[in-house]
Amino acid sequence: MKAITFIGTIVLSAASVFAATPIHHYTFNGPSIVDSVGSADGTLLNGATNVSGVLTLDGVDDFVQFGVPLIPTTGSFSVAFFAEELSPSSDRMEIISQGCSYCPGFYVGYYPTPMMRVGDEWQNTGVAFPSDRLFHHYTVTADDQQTRLYIDGKLVATNPLIHLSGEGDATRLGMQFQSWGENFHGNIDELWIFNGALTGREVKTMATRNAPPIVAELLVELNNSALSAREKRTFLSAVEAAQTSFARGRCEKGIQQLQAFQNKVRAQLGRDKPALADALLAAAQAIIDNGCGHSFALGLTPASQPKL
Repeated sequence: MKAITFIGTIVLSAASVFAATPIHHYTFNGPSIVDSVGSADGTLLNGATNVSGVLTLDGVDDFVQFGVPLIPTTGSFSVAFFAEELSPSSDRMEIISQGCSYCPGFYVGYYPTPMMRVGDEWQNTGVAFPSDRLFHHYTVTADDQQTRLYIDGKLVATNPLIHLSGEGDATRLGMQFQSWGENFHGNIDELWIFNGALTGREVKTMATRNAPPIVAELLVELNNSALSAREKRTFLSAVEAAQTSFARGRCEKGIQQLQAFQNKVRAQLGRDKPALADALLAAAQAIIDNGCGHSFALGLTPASQPKL
């Protein structure tokens, strides 16, 4: 029988093998920064905290410091994470960094344009950082041929191979290395570091299977209904609250809010407008049935399975 081991939000299956080997993973559940795959735990500094399963940073001075470089400085590597920027920086901004200036250093962030950059050797990706204040999935992969930037599973930019120095500061989250600041105001979730380059299909798998449910169709259903403006406001506020929870990575709360929405629909529309009630209930249930999607199958060879 196929062995499957559950570790936090991960499902490890012997059925398939990723092209890269996971060496660090952080879910940001609990009061500290715990590496669920390796042994490189981080330290919360200056008020950085984990809130509702995400790392929350104020954009002023707080960050997470690790004692060792997480990203391999030789050979191929991949870095993947979810991030939600709550307010833009008027200066440069870095979500993750490692090394020192032009030694060369590695980071994922932007200039205040805000054009994304990936390390000292890829200063301009030509890709604008998303400004919608929602969670997005970011992945950087590098092998001996190319460095690639993905957003939400889609390849958005490529560059010749970039190099990482073994000198300078160990990995940080939410701030640039050395004393440059460049703090990130927002939330980070599901940080993975791999030895080796993930394939495009694997990046898409990570991004889509972790994506929260979308409530756009339910909002359209409500807006197109024959309800009065006052009635719509009552229901729209409940659905929009759920949408906000999903966008901020709080899927379980979003589902609870949709279930409360369903109760409200049954109570207020079930008798007088049964057809509309059934349509709204079905649309909400489809989202609920989709689940939170925070787990995905990650195939590992026996030699590369993380410690438990």
